[in-house]
Amino acid sequence: MTGHRMEREHGHWAALKAGQQKETLMDGGAHDASFASLLWQAQIFSRAIAALGAGFSYIGPRRRPFNITDPEISFPHTEETVSSWVLFIVSVLIPAAIIFAVSLLLGPGSTAQKPSTSALLRRKVWEWHAGWMGLALASAITFAITNGTKEVVGKPRPDLLSRCKPDLSRILDSAAGAIGDQVEEGIILVTSEICRGSGFDLDEGFRSFPSGHSSTAFAGLTYLALWLSAKLGIAIPVLRSPALERGIVGQESKTPCRSQGAAPPIYLLIFPLIPLATAIFIASSRYSDFRHHGFDVVSGSILGIACAWLGFRWYHLPIRRGGGWAWAPRSPQRAFIKGVGVSAYADDESTVVVDEQMHSRATKPGGHDVAPTRAWRCDGETDSLQKKYDTFSKAPESRLFPKVDPTVDGEDCDHDCASCEVHLPRNFKVEETRKLYGHVKPWATHMLVATGKSDWVGHVEGEKDSVMEAVKYSKIEPSNGKLMISASNMPMPEDASSQPPADRPTSVLLLPAFTIVENVSPSSVPDLIRLHVSPSSTTTTPLGQARIDLENQSDSNWQSTAETPPITPPISSVITTPFTTRPYPHKYLILLCSHRTRDARCGQSAPLLRREFERHLRPLGLYRDLHDERPGGVGVYFVSHIGGHKFSANVMVYRRAESGDGGGLGEASQCIWLARVRPEDCEGVVRFTVLQGKVVKPERQLRGGFDREKGLSLSE
Repeated sequence: MTGHRMEREHGHWAALKAGQQKETLMDGGAHDASFASLLWQAQIFSRAIAALGAGFSYIGPRRRPFNITDPEISFPHTEETVSSWVLFIVSVLIPAAIIFAVSLLLGPGSTAQKPSTSALLRRKVWEWHAGWMGLALASAITFAITNGTKEVVGKPRPDLLSRCKPDLSRILDSAAGAIGDQVEEGIILVTSEICRGSGFDLDEGFRSFPSGHSSTAFAGLTYLALWLSAKLGIAIPVLRSPALERGIVGQESKTPCRSQGAAPPIYLLIFPLIPLATAIFIASSRYSDFRHHGFDVVSGSILGIACAWLGFRWYHLPIRRGGGWAWAPRSPQRAFIKGVGVSAYADDESTVVVDEQMHSRATKPGGHDVAPTRAWRCDGETDSLQKKYDTFSKAPESRLFPKVDPTVDGEDCDHDCASCEVHLPRNFKVEETRKLYGHVKPWATHMLVATGKSDWVGHVEGEKDSVMEAVKYSKIEPSNGKLMISASNMPMPEDASSQPPADRPTSVLLLPAFTIVENVSPSSVPDLIRLHVSPSSTTTTPLGQARIDLENQSDSNWQSTAETPPITPPISSVITTPFTTRPYPHKYLILLCSHRTRDARCGQSAPLLRREFERHLRPLGLYRDLHDERPGGVGVYFVSHIGGHKFSANVMVYRRAESGDGGGLGEASQCIWLARVRPEDCEGVVRFTVLQGKVVKPERQLRGGFDREKGLSLSE
């Protein structure tokens, strides 16, 4: 079994994807090593496990004493129905070939949004690679456990006496029991010393438990069945959790039970059933060939199934909720160990295909629908609610925001602050080589949730009884595009703690609308999305375009058109809500990632940067703290993970339009997303980025953003 396709832990692949080599496959470049050598290097770990299993075979089994009158070991030695080579071909090579073909020819499905040719190829290659890694892991672990157990147990096969050819004249010399030669029945147990047979054939006679053919067949073929079920969406429908609907959404689902799922086409069952039937045939042949006892066959089968499940789930999302995709590569900083205080092995930069949106109702190749669930939206699936605005172009780096010009802005415009009073810790290290621009996921609306905290659990959607959690599990999707949600240190109402968790009020800030919505509770999130988020302006809404005034519309003239995303009818004619809204009072907003639980660097850098921003803003009369409601000025807030911890510190600057009272009804005209910001950069960020919309160091710091006046957005 040493010919298995195996893997080393896929940290090497993650490192390639993240750009730690000069040019990587994940970045679309040509790497010096051939692709075959990359796969070889990524399979060393599983090969090592398989080699360990092979090594057990050279030790030799314990030869358990036996009774020469036992009928259970007196069967004839027959020809094998399935040889070891046929087993390897059927259980390893054929599944590997099927995974290769399906990954490259059929994925992604017809409903998935098609990325560029190079991104599509990278997606296919990763799905193929992850499929092989799971198969290799399942097969290697099965092989090692099976061989090791065989050697330790040394259980006789049903055909042992045919292999042993016992010499009855030596029965007294081979007695295993201390009193065996003293009882009337004669010798009860003997050792292998009575055998005239020897060598490999006799050793094999003591390797009955567990059945290696059974474990290997079920490991490879059950893995293939699980893999095909995931790719083709073959799963038994289930009802959504009533407790989840009551506790998070605050009301029972109006979707009838029978409409919450649908059975896949029955013909699809043939794809997982053929591998399983083949595994059952191989396992059964070991009993009929007198190679194993029934218990050995059953035990080996269970072992193979367990290892198949482990290999599949190690690299792939759940069948029902994963959309058929494999997990993304690990973050390069966590390729070999996660470390204490880090919640996951992946970060937002660990996706193979950049900026593919998701599908709330993904149709599988078999033609059936999978019920939508916001909690398990997966990269690569299209989103029926995501709108692409052709009026906005994907701007190159040089066009999105102007760079400071020494001839206009002064000779020192691109210099670091000479009077900086704070510095990052000496051991503060970030990724400095990778090009940043365009490596962010587009968003339509950015929602900041007031929590009164500057640090949160690893994923803010996991904050129990929070608005973030309610948004994650809400069955109401924003109709105007992707919603980016961030927890913030904006203060909560003073009486919030006295309310039940599901009704505990807080405030949210919607961007780019610059609108504060108050009295938002977890149970009211569906109404918040329907009545305020969906009708809100987005990052790709042209600045100054008239928005539908819901408060003044009547039922008779409300309608949606093909050109306008469908939105909710007038609030006043539909429902009375507890929400109150007001405009955000400040002209500019600086967001600093302070999510220490996700990455300690963010927790270190955010307070230092805020102190330095305050030092430069106060002399200008622009600094506004959390409780300062004076109009104008600059708000500086802490927010949760926004992506790219390895590029700390991340800073997002939202700017209102310069004209009139803020241009498009007081909305943000620009968002400038910077990274690798250090305290000595803060003066330039205030002078040029915040106040003028220019970037001091675009080559090193600009990640993306949008400009609604120019009709430009971040690159994809």
